[in-house]
Parts: sequence; structure tokens; C-alpha cells
Amino acid sequence: MHQRYMRVGTEAVRAKSSSRSATCARRGGGSKPAGALKTQYDKRPSVARLPGQVQKTTKIRYLSDTQRPRYDTHAPTSPVRNCAPRSPPPGTRCSFTNPLHPCAQPQTFRTSPLANTFLVLPLVLSSNRLSDCTFTVFLFVSLNPFPTAMTVRKPEEGAQVPEEANQPAIFGYTNGSLSNFHSNTNLMDLDKALNYEIRVVAGNANPVLAREIASHLKVRMTSAVVSRFSDGETRVAIEDNVRGKDVFIVQPTSPPVNDHLMELLVIIDTLKRASAKRITAVIPYYGYGRQDRKAAPRVPITARLVADLIQTAGAHRVLAFELHAGQIQGFFNIPVDHMFALPVFVNYINASNPNPLVIVSPDAGGMERARLLAKFLDAALAIIDKRRSAPNVAHVLHVIGEVQDRDCIIVDDMVDTAGTLTKAAVALKENGAKSVRACCIHAVLSGPAVERIQNSCIEELVVTNSIELKQEVYESLSCITRLSVGTLMAETISRVHREESVSTLFGAHI
Repeated sequence: MHQRYMRVGTEAVRAKSSSRSATCARRGGGSKPAGALKTQYDKRPSVARLPGQVQKTTKIRYLSDTQRPRYDTHAPTSPVRNCAPRSPPPGTRCSFTNPLHPCAQPQTFRTSPLANTFLVLPLVLSSNRLSDCTFTVFLFVSLNPFPTAMTVRKPEEGAQVPEEANQPAIFGYTNGSLSNFHSNTNLMDLDKALNYEIRVVAGNANPVLAREIASHLKVRMTSAVVSRFSDGETRVAIEDNVRGKDVFIVQPTSPPVNDHLMELLVIIDTLKRASAKRITAVIPYYGYGRQDRKAAPRVPITARLVADLIQTAGAHRVLAFELHAGQIQGFFNIPVDHMFALPVFVNYINASNPNPLVIVSPDAGGMERARLLAKFLDAALAIIDKRRSAPNVAHVLHVIGEVQDRDCIIVDDMVDTAGTLTKAAVALKENGAKSVRACCIHAVLSGPAVERIQNSCIEELVVTNSIELKQEVYESLSCITRLSVGTLMAETISRVHREESVSTLFGAHI
């Protein structure tokens, strides 16, 4: 009985299959043998269906198995799931069919040593029918943009084959490694081919620093007009094409803070409406950074307001230099890269003063910065207990630490009215300090700052060029030394553009 039912079931399945074949025949399709589908793809050996690919999910129905040229020697192909496939020896005659256009005719060209180098491009394919599914296809694109037609299969005997050193090394080596960049010129050529070049735009806050950054990046400054209308409104006009570019705006919000902040916001909006691919605000000095908390009742947190304005204007990311408080990064909902001046100060102090030092923090807020500098200089640490009775009014109580007969360096993030700095220097001298110098990152120098520093016991004031100083300040202060951070910012911008790590640039110092 059991065998009978099995036979009946088998005959039912066969009958059902026959009915389907008859239906296909009536519709004109006919039935196809089992090997018909395979024979169809055998006609185009360079094209194959991806494993598990659904035809209705995307218009791109076929993709090459290996994304590499197929050889006339009929070498076996390697699947996409393996790493970058091997390329033929230099000079081999190959043919390649565009995977996105399977019906196109194969193109014949001669390979070169650059055929071993592949650029992996992620291609995301989505479908309206399957909104919950997204497919990512990795295309191995050969970096040999200029193929030369050949009529022979192998190089003739005695033929001169170009050496690898004479070829344009896109990534330094031709082994497919993307981690070695030795030729900035060819990288710029690649950016130009992809229409994703670096553009540097500057406002009126610090154009000298912007030109220095552009010089290190080997790019031309983007022509822009930043001026004022007769009623005081900000006028911005970008004269160069920035469509699809990676634009970096170098604009510190230094005094006059409101004017420079408004310039930054209008420039960002202008670039957004000019179809820039990505807009990065490079802020060497973050104005309103000291208003980062409610220090008293019914006061604003203006640092958060400035962050909201920059995001609303259309910035995609921010490069900030030595924020007053690192927590300001949390005010943004976009990526923020924090740059530090510690490497610049460490190199300068090591070269200028080999004597044992004492690093002094003028208040409790700068203790972390002073501790890091003392660590890398192998110096002692001291702190000054300070109280404020009003904004920009500080009172020094006493010095914590041993400073007797020692060379002291006061480290702070900025020097504004220089009240804290000069009073700290007096307190150190009263406690027996041998000499007093100061390292302040941002030279705001507002109000009576220049006069106070002139009449103080500070032997040298070391600052950075994050804020542009007027010429009369240099003439008035003979003790001031300015260190450039243009190279540091240019390297950070380059790493952001190449999608490389920024923290490793400061990893040894933070």
C-alpha cells in the first residue's frame, strides 16, 4: 500500500510538471532543457550572476565574477569573495567587458605593472520593492587608466618593458595596499579624476594661516569675496567652482567675534547652495568657548548656541583647535576632530631650554594640559590657586608646588586681558622662581593685555598663529614668539580628506 501511494505521488508530480510545460508552450516560451540556462551564460563567459542575487531587486542584472580582465590563455577565474585577483604579467594582451554593460564589446588593451593595483569601490544598490534590503557590491577597479592597444599576445623578445619605478605609483606600491601614500601629486590627480578635490576657503579672520595651509596641501586658494555692504551686512561670493568638492573653511571666530562668526555661517551657507560635496569648518579659535556652562543663575550656554548655528548653516564636520573645554565637542551632532598644540610646544621647548623645568598651570581648569606637557618634557608640575571676583578679574591666593630656583613655564589655552598670566608670574617670582616664561595657545590680547605684559616679569611669551595679530602688537611686545600650526592643520586636513585616522597624529601626545 505504501509503495502504491509513492507511485501515485510521483505520477502526480510528473503530471503537474507536464502541465506547466504545456502552459509554457501555449504562451510561446516552450520548455527548456535543464542545461539551457547554463548554455545561455556560456555564450558570455565574462559575465555571471552573483550567488543568491534576485533579479527584481536591481536593474543591474549581471556583474563580473572577478572584475578583472580575462586572459586569452583561458586561465581559471577566481570568485569575488576572494581577495583582489592576480593580474597577468606586464605586456599580456587581455580583453575586458564592462560589467555594468554586459552587451558591450570587449576592449583589448595591454596590461602594465599598475594592473596589480586595484581600487575597491563600494557600490550600494537598493530597491523600492525591497526597502528593507540593501546590497553592497565591491568593484575592483584597475588603476591603469591609459590602456594601449596591442596586436601580439606576449612581448616580443628583446622588447623593453617599462620598469615599475617609471610607472605612476598611485598608492606608492602596486600590490593593492591602500595604506602607503608616497606620491601626493598622483593622489591629487586621482582626486581630480574623481571630482573630489580639496578646496580651501578663507574669511577675513586669518587669511595668512589659510594661505599657509593651502601651500602645505599644494592646492590653490579658492577665490572668494568676503566683504560688507554699506549697511554692515556680510557679503560672500565664491568665484570658483566647488561643485562636488571637499571644501575646508579656515575661519577662527576671533575678535571681532560676531563679525567673524557671521562670516563663517554665511560662507557655509554659500558653499551648501553651490553644491559642495562636503563642507568642513576649520576653527583655529572657537569664540564663546568660555561660556560652556551655567556658572551662575540665568546665564546662557553660548558655546552650545554657536555649535547649533554652525550645524544649521550646513557644515558636515568641524576641525577645532585647542578648545577651551573638550566637552564642547559634545555640543555638536556632527563629527568633530580636536587638534592639539602640544606637539608644537614640545618641539620648541626641547630645542630652546634643556634645563630642568617646572610646568605651571594658572588654574585648576588647565591642570590636564599642564600635566601632559610636563609628562613629555619630564618636568615637575605646579599649580596656582586662583579665584575670580568678576569676569576677567582674577586673584591669586598661593602656589602649590616647588618652584624655588627653578625655570617656570606657565601653560594656558589663551591669553586675553593677561590679568591671570601677569599675576601668576608675580606669584612665582615671590616664591623664588629663577625665570618665568609663558606658553599660551590663543593670543587674544584684548584690552590692557599688551601693556600688562610689557610691565610684567615674563621673559618670553610663546603663542601660536591661530589668531592673526596686528603688526603694532609685534612692535610693542619684543618678548613674543609665534609658532606656526599651519603644517599641523594641513596634515590633519589631508587625513580627513583621505579618511585616515586623525588621533594617530596626536597619539603620542594625548
